[in-house]
Amino acid sequence: MGRSVGKYIAFFLALTCLLFAAACGKKEEAGGLSYDGIKIEDCVRLGEYRGLSITLDGEDADRGSAVWQAVLERAEILDYPESAVSYYTEQSEARCRYYAKENRVSYEEAMTALGLSEEKISEDARRLVANDLIFRAVVLDAGITLTEDDKTRYFDKYVDKYVENWGYERDYVKNELADLVYDSMLYDKTTEYLIRNNSFLYE
Repeated sequence: MGRSVGKYIAFFLALTCLLFAAACGKKEEAGGLSYDGIKIEDCVRLGEYRGLSITLDGEDADRGSAVWQAVLERAEILDYPESAVSYYTEQSEARCRYYAKENRVSYEEAMTALGLSEEKISEDARRLVANDLIFRAVVLDAGITLTEDDKTRYFDKYVDKYVENWGYERDYVKNELADLVYDSMLYDKTTEYLIRNNSFLYE
């Protein structure tokens, strides 16, 4: 896997692609990526994700990013579900088509402007799937769940974040993106778990 921290953060990269689909008017695709029916344990071999000593660049370093980087580096992907790879590939291609249409350029010119190529789209799709799978593998292995109390207590707070960060109407987020809101909660809860169960050293 690449060393860039940004490419190690599974959920929010995935979320960007999902929200892009919604922003392009493709509501039905906003929840189109599903790992239901896929045996995560057959796709991922987790390494150690607890009890690690993680070195940070400084006291202002993001512990969440650092701990996910460490977890992802220690995991091995055994299988990439084709449906998920195809989903992310199609999202990138849709982004190129959208850019081409909006800027009245060819698809190839759009790819160049966005810094993409067929090879990079394929690599990025597999990287995103790997991140998704490892996130879900940690959730399953550690037994992390969202309780009904979690959902009730934090739902409005997360809806507010979506409205503020993405400019969606509040009712749209509540009615159409609830599953993504819950995924955001689960990601944050998992990150908090990893931070609690690992130690951090400062350079």
